[in-house]
Amino acid sequence: MAAFGGANAILTMASLGFVYVGIQPPMAELGLMTVELFPYYSEAPWLLAQPLMVIALLVFSFHLLAGKRV
Repeated sequence: MAAFGGANAILTMASLGFVYVGIQPPMAELGLMTVELFPYYSEAPWLLAQPLMVIALLVFSFHLLAGKRV
């Protein structure tokens, strides 16, 4: 349950940062990074893919951690 809660917390913080409600700009936050990189998507789409891949990998790793049986 803790691993699913961690993945849910990551998605919640990223979505709050995406709508400018989360952590303020001096602090690094994945949702805010995604929004700030939107204007550069036409020139360099791989820049926008970086924070999105980090979010996906973090959530995937938490789900893998939760699925492991002892």
